[in-house]
Amino acid sequence: MSKSSVRQVGFDGADSQDFPGESPITEYFVHSRTVDEVYIRPRDEYPYPEQSILEGTFKYEDESFLGIASASVAFQLRRGSRVLFVQKKSGSAKLRSIVSALDERLDHELGEDVTVHDQFHPSREGIWSFIHSAEWVSSLTLRIQSEDVSFTEYAESENISFEDIDGEYPIAFADLVFEAPWGDPVSVIYDHGHLEVATNSDELYEFILQRFETDVLAQ
Repeated sequence: MSKSSVRQVGFDGADSQDFPGESPITEYFVHSRTVDEVYIRPRDEYPYPEQSILEGTFKYEDESFLGIASASVAFQLRRGSRVLFVQKKSGSAKLRSIVSALDERLDHELGEDVTVHDQFHPSREGIWSFIHSAEWVSSLTLRIQSEDVSFTEYAESENISFEDIDGEYPIAFADLVFEAPWGDPVSVIYDHGHLEVATNSDELYEFILQRFETDVLAQ
């Protein structure tokens, strides 16, 4: 199962500063590729078929007076859609610290200033489009007046249906089931800027990322 933090990124093209030398990142391995296969159907709906992807793994370890914070991490920087997916596979280090160190490393790696935004702010229309692409919606949590509200509870209290609120509110949480073009189902959870894909299949994971890019990021 892959749980990824989604971060939007920007590229300003400026030369980055020299790498400072000391970094909590070790065992850093990275390679570049393009999209191996477009899984979206019809294929021409996928907006980034030629985008470059920088993906890799690394160890993170940072020592402070509180002790040692460490983690094992994988990531994908998908340049066409301007998004960074970060997976903390194990460890105690905070994701914010991991991403900050990775941001610095990416500046050096790419030779330009890469801005990784702290928060992911998708459009309401984008997340609803992602939901509409699912085969099954198990549960939804709406964001109503700065509070997270279960759709089921809200629908019962207001005596309304799914169609009544479709697209009307921001989505905080969604538990969904998608079906790949070759028929395999995959469970996906969107949770406040995190994407959890219940599969160990590289093909299914790539399909969900392409679906997310198409529905959410290309809006």
